[in-house]
Amino acid sequence: MEATQELQLEKLHSTHQRVDSKSSEEDPVHRNVYKSQLESLKVLRKDLLSELKQTQMPLALELDTMDSLTSRPSAQAVNQRVLYHNSELTNFVSRLTEEKMELRNTLGRLEEEIWRYRQRGTEQQNGHDTSENHAD
Repeated sequence: MEATQELQLEKLHSTHQRVDSKSSEEDPVHRNVYKSQLESLKVLRKDLLSELKQTQMPLALELDTMDSLTSRPSAQAVNQRVLYHNSELTNFVSRLTEEKMELRNTLGRLEEEIWRYRQRGTEQQNGHDTSENHAD
């Protein structure tokens, strides 16, 4: 995209030089072509400047990051970072506690079911044993 814009700029620049070199008494058709090309050039220049600003912004952020790595952070920044991490850890511990309680409840239900199945098995076995005794 940048190469295309550079070619267009170069083309418009050469057209501009040709028009400048001609006398001021041009026909209206050439003047209109020149004006439209000049407008296109202005738009392209505006686009290039905005692209340049966009590329400068990440560089500025990177520079800030590098500065923060080499310089000593302020007490307020450190405090904010600690508070942020503390809140994240608190949320994480809360989620773990909820999961732990859910697992305890599930384990309790499963232990109750196992106890019931064992009771039924024992009752059925006792019932089966008593029926065999009666058959003797």
